[in-house]
Amino acid sequence: MSAWRSRDTFNRGRGTLGGWLVTITRNKVADALRDRQRESRVLLQVVGGAAVTAPEAPSDRVVEERTSRRAGPAAGVAAAGDGPGVLF
Repeated sequence: MSAWRSRDTFNRGRGTLGGWLVTITRNKVADALRDRQRESRVLLQVVGGAAVTAPEAPSDRVVEERTSRRAGPAAGVAAAGDGPGVLF
């Protein structure tokens, strides 16, 4: 959906369509992981009643690890046996 909405921002001179789509996907995954961490911290604070310190942002490490692998144009996308378009 994000790719469709931001289709006007694709610039062929800056890279390939595949790279642009992978970047959008990577950013969405990072955002979702950060949201999940934030929700977990809030829940722990409410349930535990104690202050919870922020983790070292493991979502950033996961995204970096998955996207730094140079397995080809679909780096970070699971094998076809895991389902179409499944990340990790």
